[in-house]
Amino acid sequence: MDINCPKCNQTFRVKQKYPYHQGFGNVGFLYCDSCPTLVVFSSFDPSYTDMVGQVHPCMLSSFKKRRVERKLNSCSCGGRFRFKAVPRCPLCKEPIPSILADSIHCIETGKRFDGEKERIWKA
Repeated sequence: MDINCPKCNQTFRVKQKYPYHQGFGNVGFLYCDSCPTLVVFSSFDPSYTDMVGQVHPCMLSSFKKRRVERKLNSCSCGGRFRFKAVPRCPLCKEPIPSILADSIHCIETGKRFDGEKERIWKA
């Protein structure tokens, strides 16, 4: 899928044909607040459930969302993964929230860290 960034007016391509719906895949995701990186994890991940219990990420209270954010490693760019962060253009790094209809969907515009394959949680 091709996306035109409304900030820099450049077009970039993403691998996905459609945005992912986190509820259908039992996954949680957070965007970096500084770059286009996305972190994705299973809602059954033991590190996650030890923090918040058996609660789907899209149903977390504000308190539990902050707990999850504090336990995630920082992004390699120095930014933090935040539930309120939005997708960013991989070319100009500016936020582009308009490419998603709501916060339960995600689209990979940059690097993706997969919690099932990489260490995303602080020790």
